[in-house]
Amino acid sequence: MFSDHYQSLNELWEQKAEPLFWLFILFAACGYCAQYFIFKRLRVLADTAHDLNQAEPSNKNQVVIVKDEISQLAANMQNLRNTIKKQEENNQRYTQQLIDNQNSLERIANFDRLTGLPNRLKFSEIVNSQRQAVGLKYANIAVLMLDMDNFKIVNDAVGHELGNDLIIEVSRRLASLLTKDQIIARIGGDEFAIVIPETYHKIKAPALCRQIFKALSFPIKIKNWPVQLSASIGVAYHSEITTNEEDLITQADIALYRAKIKGRNQYIEYVQEMDVMQKRRLTIASSFEQAIQANELNLLYQPKLDKGGTVIGFEALLRWYSPQLGDVSPAEFIPIAEQLGKINQLTKWVIKRGISDIEYIQKSYWRKLQFAFNLSTLDIFSESTLRAIRHLFKSSDLDLNLIEFEITESAYMHNFREARRAVDEIRKMGCKIALDDFGTGYSSMSYLTQIRADTLKIDKFFINNLFNNENDQKITQAIIQLAHSLNMQVVAEGVENASQSEFLFNSGCDYLQGYYYSPAVSADQIIKTINRLERRDTVVPLSSA
Repeated sequence: MFSDHYQSLNELWEQKAEPLFWLFILFAACGYCAQYFIFKRLRVLADTAHDLNQAEPSNKNQVVIVKDEISQLAANMQNLRNTIKKQEENNQRYTQQLIDNQNSLERIANFDRLTGLPNRLKFSEIVNSQRQAVGLKYANIAVLMLDMDNFKIVNDAVGHELGNDLIIEVSRRLASLLTKDQIIARIGGDEFAIVIPETYHKIKAPALCRQIFKALSFPIKIKNWPVQLSASIGVAYHSEITTNEEDLITQADIALYRAKIKGRNQYIEYVQEMDVMQKRRLTIASSFEQAIQANELNLLYQPKLDKGGTVIGFEALLRWYSPQLGDVSPAEFIPIAEQLGKINQLTKWVIKRGISDIEYIQKSYWRKLQFAFNLSTLDIFSESTLRAIRHLFKSSDLDLNLIEFEITESAYMHNFREARRAVDEIRKMGCKIALDDFGTGYSSMSYLTQIRADTLKIDKFFINNLFNNENDQKITQAIIQLAHSLNMQVVAEGVENASQSEFLFNSGCDYLQGYYYSPAVSADQIIKTINRLERRDTVVPLSSA
């Protein structure tokens, strides 16, 4: 990022400042030469006049010549004064232009053009200045790194110009929360940073985080369309291990990443153990291509059963085993893939492998089974990904009525119109749509009535708490009734014991999925798993999962 600033400075110097500088030198040289020759001529005339005063004129013509010379000298002197005055005015103007260009260069180097806020370079200087005041003026300082959740999706949906309007409004809301000694900067596209001098140790930062969440909870209207945004925040405090301002900023950035993994729309404070996690994250980020090329990725399939114990289908789940990293959880690598723009590539790999596995199963098993694939929110808004999926299916012999795509409800809420268009494209292929993780996101009833989904999946959060919280039982039953009233089938995932299974089926749930029945299995184990489950040998100890 620093190199970009210096490149901009060099370009502006070459285009504006440097030509003006050399022009100033040229004018100065010309002025000096003019003065030299005029004063030289003046000296000659002065000597001549002195000689004439000392001697008798030889004739009248010589006197006339001298008078003409003196008149010409007076005229030249006047011209010289005018030239010098004009040169001084030009010099002042060019000097002011140089000063203005220097100020412009400094502003470009240190401030964000869109919002007018300090940029990362300037923010580092500010943090360093306040860090040096710790123990003198301040008890401590805190750095907050703030990133808008899923802003790329929103920006792609509304367009670059309206996306800029969103950034400006977000920066305005954030700045309105700060005191005069708290400084905000725009670090990147949708990333902001705030430095907080702490008069009392670790009090102001958490309070400001809560204020930020509240300020962003109110929708932003862009051309009368309300856009709902949220943010994740990483917080780091100056300590003995932060030897410079960059350490402090990096620690806040590491904490920000942990906040995003943990579930977004929350803040996480940095602890030193996160450094190990950061190194693992960087290794994961650099290993996607190798994972695909070296066949480190694998698809497993978890069965779904109806109340009678019949296996009706499977959900495809992506897994990654790396010789260097070991087992890499989807909760780890999926967010990183989304941030790096690799998720579409992974999705295409999943669909291609899934088609191959399903064709293998269909040749070996007589009964038709449903198969579900997960789509990222970024997949939903990627026309190239949907086009690639359509092409892959056209090249297969699959019955697409048995293929289902699971999308999260948050995909709809980011841009309902675009999400609905993508869902319509999927349905035109002949595939079904399932609304995944229902109840953990926005759960807007008004949107739910407009979503063209065939299945609603209850998030395992509610399943885990069925017998810990009576309200979760009521919510789960209400979700089932609501889905049925909208002609949707209901799947509960994360079922881990017989009590959960009995309650859900008695409440009207259509299908169940979870370790109580089976962990996810490889494609070549699907038929064996079906035979085992349908003999009612259903219970699988969790330790074997």
